Amino acid sequence: MRTSLPSGRIDDWTSCVLASSKFPAWETLRRLWCAGNRAAVRRSKIHLHLHLHLHLHLHLHLDHMPSPDSQSSCDLAQVAEQIIYRGPTDSMHPMLKEYSSFGDLAAAHVEGRDFVRIVRRVVGSRIAIVAPHGGRIEPQTDIIAQNLAGSCFSCYTFRALLPKKIANLHITSHRFDDPACLRLIASHKFVLAIHGWARDGESLLVGGRDTVLGRAIIDVARALRIDVSLDAGNLGGMHRMNICNRGSSGRGVQLELARGLRRSQKLAPLIADIHRILLHRHELVIPPS
Repeated sequence: MRTSLPSGRIDDWTSCVLASSKFPAWETLRRLWCAGNRAAVRRSKIHLHLHLHLHLHLHLHLDHMPSPDSQSSCDLAQVAEQIIYRGPTDSMHPMLKEYSSFGDLAAAHVEGRDFVRIVRRVVGSRIAIVAPHGGRIEPQTDIIAQNLAGSCFSCYTFRALLPKKIANLHITSHRFDDPACLRLIASHKFVLAIHGWARDGESLLVGGRDTVLGRAIIDVARALRIDVSLDAGNLGGMHRMNICNRGSSGRGVQLELARGLRRSQKLAPLIADIHRILLHRHELVIPPS
């Protein structure tokens, strides 16, 4: 049985709760559009490639919709794209807002469907590798972290399964407070965080409070002819609450890998060299038995 929209004039701001069993996303959009011009909807192709989930509040600002009279032959998919992706403000679609805590994110999404976490603790390891923005947020960073950790170091990865246009699962590094991640790194002396830098080219930014380890990584990156620098700006990872600095030592390293570097043939030797550096650091931390 279909659920009907309230009769009467649709206000400028309309909030609809989408529930697949009662009010599917495409039906919501179809009815809203139909309220403006039924003939336009009948001539449109209902062809929505959207990934909207249960009980998601979708806020539509109808003032910013194209006029139905001028869009009588438009494809409804284009209308939906404009509603979801091109709103005038972030408040138009709550999922596009950045979450301020993992609790807020977990309350709005379903693990295993919207995101996946992998926690691997290696007995005796004092170094943890983390990738808090893997999957569809900063592609390949979770895979890089796992490869870097190998079987020697503990590892935590968060992998977003939803595209950023649909859901922003990014939590700023100094607010990233997934209890599973915090429990892991609290028992490790050093943390190395892997991030993706929204820049083309084979570039690397090195940050974090552990400048000794950071400079060692810079040296091996330069030997591979990678454009690398020690960053002290917005991507510097110097905040004491940054996930890379929340190991027991209070200092770690944050690596920002540009898109080009994540796809480069230089990535494999870079991972191997950093792994070797971490093994040396590990030997300094844990005396041989």
